[in-house]
Amino acid sequence: YIKETNADATIFTLIEAICNKETEKSIKLYRKFIYESVEPVKIIALLASKYRLIYQVKILYQEGKNKYDISKILKVHSYPVSLAITLSYKYSEKELLKILSELYYIDLDFKKGKINIENALELFILKRSK
Repeated sequence: YIKETNADATIFTLIEAICNKETEKSIKLYRKFIYESVEPVKIIALLASKYRLIYQVKILYQEGKNKYDISKILKVHSYPVSLAITLSYKYSEKELLKILSELYYIDLDFKKGKINIENALELFILKRSK
C-alpha cells in the first residue's frame, strides 16, 4: 500500500472533476495546480489515461461484458472499471475519441513549441462543459 500525497489525491480530484464535466471545480483546481507549478503534461497524461479507460470500458460494456470481465480483459481493478462505466454514460464513443485526439494534439503541439500548454489545457477543460 502506497500512501498518496495530497497533491496526488487532488490531481485525481481534478481528473474526476473534468471527466464529470464539473467546469467551475475543474478550472479552480487546474489554476491551483498551475500556481503550484504542477506540470500540465502530467495532467494531460492522466486525462488521456482516464478517457482511454472510459472509452475501452464503454465498448466492452456495450458488448455485454460485466465489470469483472472488463477488469480481467483490461487488467485493471474492478473499482476504476465501475467508475468508468458510470462516466461512460456521459459521453458518446465519438466524443471520447475526439477528446483523446484533442489531448494527443495538445501534447504534440506543446512538444513542437507551437502552443502555450497551460492555455490549451484550460481551453480543453472549458470545452468539456458543453
